[in-house]
Amino acid sequence: LPTVVVGVALLALMGFYALQQIAAKEHASAVRAAASVAAAVAATIEAEQDARHDQLGLALADGKARAALQSANAEQVDAVEAELQRRVAGLIQVRLVLPDAIQPDAGGAAPLGYAGVDMVRRTLESGDRSPAEIHQIKSGVPYLALATPLLSADDNRIGVVFGAWDMRFIERLIEGSPAFSGRLRLVQGGADGHVVAHGPGAESGVDGGTVPVSGSIWELAYDVKPADDSGSMLLLGLVGAGAVVLLLVAVLQWRSLARDLHGDMGTLVALAEAILNRSNAPPARARLSGCGAASALLGQYARDAREQKVAPRTAAAAAPAERPSTPVAAPIGGQAAGFEVEELEGDAAGAF
Repeated sequence: LPTVVVGVALLALMGFYALQQIAAKEHASAVRAAASVAAAVAATIEAEQDARHDQLGLALADGKARAALQSANAEQVDAVEAELQRRVAGLIQVRLVLPDAIQPDAGGAAPLGYAGVDMVRRTLESGDRSPAEIHQIKSGVPYLALATPLLSADDNRIGVVFGAWDMRFIERLIEGSPAFSGRLRLVQGGADGHVVAHGPGAESGVDGGTVPVSGSIWELAYDVKPADDSGSMLLLGLVGAGAVVLLLVAVLQWRSLARDLHGDMGTLVALAEAILNRSNAPPARARLSGCGAASALLGQYARDAREQKVAPRTAAAAAPAERPSTPVAAPIGGQAAGFEVEELEGDAAGAF
């Protein structure tokens, strides 16, 4: 039984280890697949936002926006803004912002809040186009914000073109991303930031990693479902059930062994008493193999002792009985000589 228990335990441990290795490899494969999907979607988003930057740059190439800013004529600026909104597809609203007129603007289809003001200032200071951001998230009318500096002929910064774009293309890219064993989400503002869009699937609660989206302040985070440990749990359940069965078998065997041992000890005691008393011995049948030799030997001793007790009785019964001596009568008229004469058995003539 101990060998069986050890063997079962070793097999269970080997099986459990193998299942854990398989689950770990499956989880690693799922993480790689999710990272690949996230990288592909991030590259697509980057290409889309670069295309919008380039599209607006082409619309500004005629120099009308530069001239409007340099003139500082509000009506001319408004006219150029309206023309740009008509020419560029997907542009919700565009603003030509002078360096000394950077302030929030709640008017229009895409209000310019403090986040937009900060983006305009950073763009004017750096002289480079801004990273993509999502503005007005809490207002319920979010949009994609992109800012581009406007330079004069001598490369002086004369203002900023702030464009508010329809962001539904980003949501479509995320929602239509390839499915995997987890879920993709676009996050703005780091791990604890705002989730802009979710991919297909259900959240697993296990973070697999993140992929930054170049040219933006976003990250594509992906969840990966935890490794399926149902096989391990099943194996543990089977091992537990087997352990219970083995324990029950061991208990039953121990009880049977105790019963057999008690019976054999009683037989040995009875044989020993038979040897001492030279009486009839009980049948020397041992239940345990270890007691068989002792039972047989004591049984033989008991038989020998019994036979030694019976043999003297038989010899005594077969011996002739001793006849009592008969006194010889004295001659008539005389006196006894003072001694007795025993009558000898056999022929009296042979005695003389």
